[in-house]
Amino acid sequence: MTDARILWPSDTTDSRIWWGWLAGRFGCDPALDRPFLLCLRGVVPFAAETHPMRSVAAYDDTGILLYRGGERVFKMSSHAHQVNSKSSPDVDGDGLGDVGTIKPGRYLARDLNTGKYPTFLVTMPDGDGHLPCWRDTNHDGVISHEELAKAYTATQILIHGGLDDPPDSPHHFSIGCQCVPLGWRLTMAERAKATGSGLITYHLADVDEAIEHMKSSPYLPQRSDALA
Repeated sequence: MTDARILWPSDTTDSRIWWGWLAGRFGCDPALDRPFLLCLRGVVPFAAETHPMRSVAAYDDTGILLYRGGERVFKMSSHAHQVNSKSSPDVDGDGLGDVGTIKPGRYLARDLNTGKYPTFLVTMPDGDGHLPCWRDTNHDGVISHEELAKAYTATQILIHGGLDDPPDSPHHFSIGCQCVPLGWRLTMAERAKATGSGLITYHLADVDEAIEHMKSSPYLPQRSDALA
């Protein structure tokens, strides 16, 4: 675990400037022609410490949505919620489906216009639906060093709901999809629609990379407590 306090703005900091600076380090266009979703994998919003990534049914990552005129910070998950699934490919032939976890990087999320339960299709920036991923072939919920070394792709990766979605929602678990609570998906859909494109730029980042970026932030003097 790593001290994560440096990530969070103080009560007196302009949070939009704070998050805009960090998103800019990950390539966010200052013009915000479309909303920009930055996910920090490995930290719960405003937590003091990071945590290892595991396949668990929990919103334990941080989503930061920036759009013209505002920003929102919320819990989400960027990893599988299950350790195996019949719907996942069995890449090692052990008879169990090997769930995927997409790798950090730049993606594109397209609103599928699914009504009251917004769902986004995640692709590569050029629209290719084959996303680089790791697969948990030993089903322990952790991506080991051996599993990190092997290259796979995942398809049909969505941003959808998790365990807290209403019973009639079509999605409650993830075998590789990104999970966002319903209220925040509604906000995402509203902001994507406002641009006329239905698109959101999605950048998935490892939290340790974000912490390294924040060490050079010009706004850190306002957070001297984070450096103590």
